[in-house]
Amino acid sequence: AQAIAARTYDREAGLIRFRCEGAPAAAFFDALAGWSAGGGGMEITADGATWRLTAPIEENLFGRDYCRRDAAGATQCTAVFNAGDFIKP
Repeated sequence: AQAIAARTYDREAGLIRFRCEGAPAAAFFDALAGWSAGGGGMEITADGATWRLTAPIEENLFGRDYCRRDAAGATQCTAVFNAGDFIKP
């Protein structure tokens, strides 16, 4: 809902990426704790930030749902919806 209201979404190659921050992102980040650290996805800590993903990285973050919390506690998330040919230009 935040991504729609703030218009922080885009599309590429049949995907729609929704981005949020603040309380919605913090809730998503916290909910991913057990999943990412427990092997269902992936958790990475680097440069004072923690990244939590819903699935392991293959080559890069393209097409992946993930959240990032920096050392100051600011959290941003990207959730990806694969709409396929439905949204291709």
